[in-house]
Amino acid sequence: MKIYKNKYFVVVALWIVLLLPSAYYGFQQTRENEILDNYISENKLVNLPVNKQTAVLVSEQIRKDFNVNENEFVALNLNKRPFLREDTAFLLTYREGVCGFEGTRVIVNLLNRLGFDATRITLYNQQLFNRYKVYSYEAIPYTKILTKIGFDVRVFNFKRPPRVVSRLAEKPNMIMALISFVLAILAMLVVHRFKVVTYSRPTD
Repeated sequence: MKIYKNKYFVVVALWIVLLLPSAYYGFQQTRENEILDNYISENKLVNLPVNKQTAVLVSEQIRKDFNVNENEFVALNLNKRPFLREDTAFLLTYREGVCGFEGTRVIVNLLNRLGFDATRITLYNQQLFNRYKVYSYEAIPYTKILTKIGFDVRVFNFKRPPRVVSRLAEKPNMIMALISFVLAILAMLVVHRFKVVTYSRPTD
């Protein structure tokens, strides 16, 4: 009787397992896009011109639809939000959130879906800075990352991030899909480099 250790079967199976997280998050991103498109269609926002009036209309629609009273939230727990925050699919399903995080994410994604080059900007008024008004592009969350690892500082981003960065920043599922894919590649390189998967010739 011949016993086979099939290297290629093991490698393919390992690839499938490693790529499952990336596929899952990719599916979640596809679902989010569908929910965005449905919201645009339901609220008659299709084929609107890319101008200030459309941006204001989208913003007013979100303000009307969303509950911003934290005491009435059912699904959203502000104290237990994930690092990348909830995705737009979650937010448009439950329509709860505060303007600075959830509302901004939904508006930016809707505008980008409509053809805008939208990005997140944080404005600081004279109540926070006694003499100057300051703005900061927040698509690259330097401050948030530094705070997470223990540095209580604020980094102001004055340079407009590239469009791809602005879009990616508001899509946690896409970020996780890319991270998962990169980790899968690295894992396979480790497998190949250290010959974790081996095979032998058929034996009787």
